[in-house]
Amino acid sequence: MEWKAISKNVSQRRTQGFPLFQPELASKADKALHVALGQFNAQYARSRLYRVSKGSVKRVVPMARNVHDLFLTFTVRETDCLKTSEADPQMCMFRQGFFAPEASCYSRVRLTGEVTKVIDLRCNKGDSYSSESSSEEVREEDTKK
Repeated sequence: MEWKAISKNVSQRRTQGFPLFQPELASKADKALHVALGQFNAQYARSRLYRVSKGSVKRVVPMARNVHDLFLTFTVRETDCLKTSEADPQMCMFRQGFFAPEASCYSRVRLTGEVTKVIDLRCNKGDSYSSESSSEEVREEDTKK
């Protein structure tokens, strides 16, 4: 799944009374999801990268002029790409098989001009991840993209 495919799905979703039909907001949703995925891979991926299998914007909250908080839900699944490859996870193939690790995540991402910040990231890992705790959190991680 490419980021544009996610944009198309996200842009048609309604959030708190107004649709995400604006192309600018759809690109912000892409950016927020990309940063949240990067945080997930940095924090939780062991040897292989994870890729988004589905995602949606649950809420958009304007905080100030040009400042938005996006509340996202998304599912990630392990890919064939090694973490050390520095490949774009969205270009990697999903690992095949029943035991391929996956996780369901919730994230709050703040977009301010050129700065994208993960405020909160919580993921519940699937049964194939039973060796780790089921819920974890990341706060105030700055990322410039």
